[in-house]
Amino acid sequence: MRHPVVLPPCPTCGAMRQAPDSRFCVQCGTPLPAPRKKHTALWITLGILMLLLACTAIVVITNALAILDHGGTLI
Repeated sequence: MRHPVVLPPCPTCGAMRQAPDSRFCVQCGTPLPAPRKKHTALWITLGILMLLLACTAIVVITNALAILDHGGTLI
């Protein structure tokens, strides 16, 4: 599976990169920085973890309220 990459433009003239493996700008010849991989998988994982944390908090609060409704105490 190929990961999408961010192709930064030429730092000197601002020309767009023609291909991910381009090492030099086609307009001015300046060496180009290496492309960066997008970290979308990381953000998806963090989003899922935040969703699980929210669900866990809901379950804990619901259980605590049920214990209190039945005359129990929380430590």
